Amino acid sequence: MKLAFVHIGWESLAFEIFSSILSKEFPQVEQKLFFQYDCHWNPVDEKKSNRIRHQLVQEIKEYRPDICCFSAYTDTYNILGKIAKDVKMFSTETVNVFGGIHATLLKSEILEENRYIDIIAIGEAEATFKELIEEFI
Repeated sequence: MKLAFVHIGWESLAFEIFSSILSKEFPQVEQKLFFQYDCHWNPVDEKKSNRIRHQLVQEIKEYRPDICCFSAYTDTYNILGKIAKDVKMFSTETVNVFGGIHATLLKSEILEENRYIDIIAIGEAEATFKELIEEFI
């Protein structure tokens, strides 16, 4: 099984924890981080957002993950939602999981408005993440 972590912005402590859990508990799961750090990130800059989006989507497409985990803040939710849609366009079997503060606070709205997101991880999801992986292997 292949798992992708997708994040835009500062480092994601959650993904570092999840990666550690995977390495220890599920060494058979291949994992890769798709990360875009830009200290000048501006969600309103559509040209830059599209460049970042297409770059990440191409890398994810080449990797072909079974599960794609996104860590979304309010300012990165829209672009990550578009990336989740792009992932589903080339691989309907990939399970898209969203977590982070935005997903936790607006879970119902997110699931209603974005049919490309399959699962919302709520709150501190370390235990839930482990259960999710167990369901898929």
